Parts: sequence; structure tokens; C-alpha cells
Amino acid sequence: MENNPDFGNELLIEVWKQTIQVQQHFNDIELRIRNYAITLLGAVFGVAAYAFKEHAPTGVIIGLLLGGLILCYAFYFMDRHWYHRLLIGSVKHGLFIEKNAPQILGVTKAIGDESPVRLWGKDFHSDHKIRLFYALIAAAIGAMALFILLFAPSNQSAAASVDSRQNAAGQKTDKVPYWDVVHL
Repeated sequence: MENNPDFGNELLIEVWKQTIQVQQHFNDIELRIRNYAITLLGAVFGVAAYAFKEHAPTGVIIGLLLGGLILCYAFYFMDRHWYHRLLIGSVKHGLFIEKNAPQILGVTKAIGDESPVRLWGKDFHSDHKIRLFYALIAAAIGAMALFILLFAPSNQSAAASVDSRQNAAGQKTDKVPYWDVVHL
């Protein structure tokens, strides 16, 4: 490197390789966090749908979805403000090494040059992509909450509907057919 004439190419390549491994490590952690966030979304939707099917009070279902939204924010915080910052630090270090190394060691710069995506007339870099990813998860949870609010029967009408139901043998039942719930 410029400030250290004794810094040989072999050591430079080893430092560069280690820096690339650190970048891969933090990128892998971020992808795992996002995978867990998607898994959480599926679990929240499953529990909320089951609660809706079983005629749980609307407030309980909305509470479940709100809890899912809070957990989504926790994943976002850990991803964006924790590990992404570490990834960015390792990328900056990689760029520093590549700036002072032979051009053949330019993978960090090449990836950075190719990373932005153009959406809605704007270049989306990694920070924007993270926000968009978690915003879509939050929007999906919000859409499910809106669905519950629009299509869940009110507590009184659901209770009256349940009380008046009878099964084929003429016995009262607490089960309300799905089709009737949707059209209450």
C-alpha cells in the first residue's frame, strides 16, 4: 500500500480475501434475518387466519397482527441498523484495499456498481432495498388487519349468529360456516 512499501502482494491478497469473507459473512447474516422475517410473516398470517376462522374476537386478531408488526420492526432494526452497518464497514474497507491494489482485485467495486436497481425513476441502493422489503412486510400485515376489520362480524352479530345455528340433527352448535361469516 502507499504508506507501507514493505506491504507485499501476498499479504495484500490475504487481507483482501479475509475482507471479502467478512463481507460474505455479514451478507449471509442479513439474508438469514430476512428469511426469519418472512417465516414470521407466514406464522402471523397463519395464526391470524386460524383465529379468524375460529371466530376469535377482532381485537385479539388485531393484537396478534400488531405483535407481528412490532416483531417485523425488530427484525428491520437488527438488519438495517446492526448488521447492515457492519456490512457497509467491511465494504468500505474492501474498497480501500482495492483502491490500492491491482485492478484484478476489484470485486467489491464491481458488485457495488451493479447493486443499484432503478424503480419508479429512482436508483435503489441497499439501504432503500431494506426499507422497501420491510415496508412490504408491514403493508401485508396492515392489509390483513384491514381485511379482518372489514370482514370480521361484530361481536354481537357473531354471538347471535352462533346461538341460532343448529346442526343437521337439530342440536345447537357453535360452528358458523365460513361462507356465512364472510357474508355477515
